[in-house]
Amino acid sequence: MAGIATELASFVEKTTFNELPEHLVDQMKLLVLDAIGCAVRGHSTDCGRISAELARKLGGNAGSTIMGMPDKVAVTNAAFANGQLISALDYHPMGTSHDAPAIAAAALSILETTQNTGKDLIISILLGLEITRRITYAAEFQGISSSVFGAAASAGKLLHLNQEKLANAIGLAGFITIPDTLMKYISTHPSQMVKYGPTGWIAQAGVTAALLADMGFTGDTDLFEGEKNYWRFTGKTKSDASGVTANLGKQWETHVEFKLYPGGI
Repeated sequence: MAGIATELASFVEKTTFNELPEHLVDQMKLLVLDAIGCAVRGHSTDCGRISAELARKLGGNAGSTIMGMPDKVAVTNAAFANGQLISALDYHPMGTSHDAPAIAAAALSILETTQNTGKDLIISILLGLEITRRITYAAEFQGISSSVFGAAASAGKLLHLNQEKLANAIGLAGFITIPDTLMKYISTHPSQMVKYGPTGWIAQAGVTAALLADMGFTGDTDLFEGEKNYWRFTGKTKSDASGVTANLGKQWETHVEFKLYPGGI
């Protein structure tokens, strides 16, 4: 029997645009527009400005745009900057809490380096949100660390990775995930720029995992199985993996909300 990562990889590889629920396609269109608007305005914050400037300094092969700037940098650096910019004002769209910025940043950044369409972008983001939600709610929700799986899946879909490589990308993403720091962040005053785990790091990690897998780098495709599984090594004491792949592709768990005003964080 295939493990969870392999089943998720198969779902990501095989799902086509025509299989997507119409209402979720409409939400993805708004999500992309909302994310870009948040990123452009994110330059008004110190968090966004510093992140974008770092990505500009790091540079690299000029393949992807830092949103709101004329500069193009290496795709991983763009993913970092764009993830930070989208979430900087806390105005970003919400999927499984704060997963949308990292997933959108990963997809939008890698899109420029590939030959894909707008439909490909929409399906990649939706698939990333769907598997993130399923992995996150297999245990008590404590933060945004599992967004890295969605970022890796979105990037992998746009790279047209096969099931094996997608499973490796997911396996890699779990090993470079950011711990759940949400509760520590919201209980710390005054608030700092770190903001419950920098979204840009998650976007960058997801893109990196997909690129490595595409080159043949292998990951732990059994990371969701066994006593020392993903949820355990990220600090969860209880988990139930049975729902992660239940009715996958038949019953969509993704739900997106759009903020009328920022969270004030």
